[in-house]
Amino acid sequence: MNIERSSPDVGYFSQDLYEQANFAQTVRVGNFVHFSGVVAANAAAECVAPGDFGAQLNIILEIYRKLLAKEGMTFANLVSVTIFTTDMAALLANAPTFKRVFGNTPPAATWIEVKGLSNPECLLEVVVIAAD
Repeated sequence: MNIERSSPDVGYFSQDLYEQANFAQTVRVGNFVHFSGVVAANAAAECVAPGDFGAQLNIILEIYRKLLAKEGMTFANLVSVTIFTTDMAALLANAPTFKRVFGNTPPAATWIEVKGLSNPECLLEVVVIAAD
């Protein structure tokens, strides 16, 4: 089985960070692509829009739009979405965003409230799996 690993430049973490942490952003196995979790952060792993749940969610979705495009995919290719959040009420309040983004092709989803994330200013981390 062929496994391809990459960390494409989409304006997210720098290549140095991927190398230091020793992980890939995307791993393709057959027609499935597994993506590492994404938070609202810049190339230096600094949280973007601290305290603004809606802005962080939109930043994350834009990063995923770019990552999916690098694989020749769109949000319609998502199979599952797992969201870790420190604020479930804010996630529920922002649920209409998913209808706007996923339209009539919703993926399976799991939402989990956690005590904290790797960057305490980040309010959510999203992990997706896609297939073509």
